[in-house]
Amino acid sequence: MSISYLEELKNRIPGYMGYDKIDDRENTDKSFREKIADIVQKTIDILRRSVVLSRQEITEDKRIMIQQLLFRLDSIVTELIKREVSYKSFFEKEGIDHSSIGNVVEIDYKILRLSQELYNRFVKLLSRGLNDPESRIMLQMLMEGTDVLSKRVRKRRDYITEISK
Repeated sequence: MSISYLEELKNRIPGYMGYDKIDDRENTDKSFREKIADIVQKTIDILRRSVVLSRQEITEDKRIMIQQLLFRLDSIVTELIKREVSYKSFFEKEGIDHSSIGNVVEIDYKILRLSQELYNRFVKLLSRGLNDPESRIMLQMLMEGTDVLSKRVRKRRDYITEISK
């Protein structure tokens, strides 16, 4: 349940205290967004490094996929580092029910897990190289995973906005 999610988040993200206490919400949100943005930025760096270290010419279709991935990943970082004005009421609102707080924690956990999984897969791609026969399939899977991460980040923003009304 969300208690284990909360403990896992506290263990993996410095400054993550949860959202139950109003005084902890803003710092928890900031710590979470910074951690995820850092993981995604490292993922961008891994992808760029794989292009630079490629020993052979990268095919045009892979170049296009890489450009799309870089754009999508960069958009996720931008979404994470901008603080939504609508979050202000979440940081200050009393009486948000415990199940809604638990849902935010669960969303945070899923975003953390997915962002780390994507990072690990990008590392695997780098270790194999972009000219590996399976690299096109890996790039396609990473594209799909990146789209899921982007949707989860937006879902988090929308959910926090909704429960703050």
